[in-house]
Amino acid sequence: MSYPIRGGREKPERPGRALSVLWDERHHFFPGLKNRYAYISRFFEASSHAGNHYHITRNEFYRAITGQFTIVLENVETKEVGVDRTH
Repeated sequence: MSYPIRGGREKPERPGRALSVLWDERHHFFPGLKNRYAYISRFFEASSHAGNHYHITRNEFYRAITGQFTIVLENVETKEVGVDRTH
């Protein structure tokens, strides 16, 4: 099963990327899967990035559809940084 990704939200203050919502809590994708939403972030330039914010509590899943990405996490209390380049 495939779903075409059309359009997407692009913001001038975040050039080089677009956000496309696949589904949200109004229409669950899989029976029994209780998540608020799922989306695809598309990056059009190597220098594009997402983030620079934090959540007190959040469970997120990341998967590269094509290409690769790096996840950089920072502990906001200790400023310790962790990098994961396996994606």
